[in-house]
Amino acid sequence: MSESRPKVLVSGCYDELHSGHIAFLKEAASYGDVYVSMGSDATVLALKKRKAVCSEEERRYMLESIRFVKEVYIAPDSESVLDFAPLLDRIKPDIFFVNADGSSEEKRALVESKGIRYIVSPRISVGDGNGVIRPFPKLLPEAPDKELPPMTYKAGDSDIRPWGSWLVMDAMPRSVVKKLTILPKNRLSLQRHRHRSELWTVVEGVASVQCDRQMFTLRAGEQIFLPKGCMHRLSNSTDHPVIVIEIQFGNILSEEDIERFDDDYGRGS
Repeated sequence: MSESRPKVLVSGCYDELHSGHIAFLKEAASYGDVYVSMGSDATVLALKKRKAVCSEEERRYMLESIRFVKEVYIAPDSESVLDFAPLLDRIKPDIFFVNADGSSEEKRALVESKGIRYIVSPRISVGDGNGVIRPFPKLLPEAPDKELPPMTYKAGDSDIRPWGSWLVMDAMPRSVVKKLTILPKNRLSLQRHRHRSELWTVVEGVASVQCDRQMFTLRAGEQIFLPKGCMHRLSNSTDHPVIVIEIQFGNILSEEDIERFDDDYGRGS
């Protein structure tokens, strides 16, 4: 019987999920199974002096969808960055993992007093796949040239497209869950979004994904995060359908937020 992996605890609000968070969670997962202590709505209000962009239930749902995360806990309401403290005895982590910006001697003292290893993340940037290191990408500002309503989806919406079909499984104020079915030998347009990021998880088949100049092959259970503004494309070059769960994140979620650059079916923006 194989030994269980170490428990790794991370904490944070994760109020606007982006590729930097994904890279951080991936790094934490290299040390063991990742458990997230997530700040409640009240904690976000107390620490950031504003309401959370996404509710605590939405944030937990999004974090639980990331393959590097094993379990997510909503920490008790607090006015302190030590809101995770009550969870230490409950989760009993072996490691507390934190990035350099979030590290403090107060955190270290609390964690190490309980015999938990304290690790500060060395990851401060993301590779572009070509050996070049670049900072975490910043989210694009909302485009001022196109007025769109915040939400145009509702659960149960569906559409038939030349490449297959999509179905809205759930719709929340700032996130939407879609099921995409891509027919054999078909692909979506090469496109980008001004207002949203996306997380794609393949649940059936083998998908080819373009993200800017990088190409990826994803199989069932694998996923990729597409930050707002990146050029991307989803393709099925196999003889069997591909099914992908797409989670959209953003203040504006609309079918009109698609800028097409190349399309096999002659569709424009």
